[in-house]
Amino acid sequence: MDDMIVALAAGALIPLVAIAVKSIVLDRFFERTMKELILKSSDGKIKKFMVKANASESEVKEILDSELYYEEMVKKSINKYINSHKKLNLCLHEGKHIDFLLENRDSKIGIEAKASIENFKSEWLKKYFEENKAIDELIFIANSKISESLIQEMDSLQKDYRLKFISSPNGKDLNKSIENVLNIEFYKKGLNKASKGPQ
Repeated sequence: MDDMIVALAAGALIPLVAIAVKSIVLDRFFERTMKELILKSSDGKIKKFMVKANASESEVKEILDSELYYEEMVKKSINKYINSHKKLNLCLHEGKHIDFLLENRDSKIGIEAKASIENFKSEWLKKYFEENKAIDELIFIANSKISESLIQEMDSLQKDYRLKFISSPNGKDLNKSIENVLNIEFYKKGLNKASKGPQ
């Protein structure tokens, strides 16, 4: 099978991992070195990861824990920005096919956080726009350096979509990087003398 869809119930991480790894083991007969793991939560949210075909249960759990931890770190940074820029009237929502949607009456931005580029397929960038047609822009935040394949994919999408990358290895300068990128988006329209940013 090309995709593995696993129902993720709240608080059921260990059963999820066991089922996921079992699916990977069965698929080893197809001699593929990497597998696309798709997790679906009880509220319909979908998350995708690439994992090694011979990954153990503990390795899959480590990937999941790492991704969820970094996603929470990014969420805290975005909320910090929201609280520091109350005049923008921003709201942060959980997305279905994307981690977060940040919006006000003028803009809607999709935000995807990845703890490791190794667990990500560059082809998924375009899918974020196809599955979230209402977003004006996608901000992709990685807890690592941006790979060459992602840069190439970004260049191919720029003519049709608005896309920005934030590279924050080990969370370095994450708050500052997010603020700089969001200021460009939300203050470009003349709010509070946008050309200078917030005072």
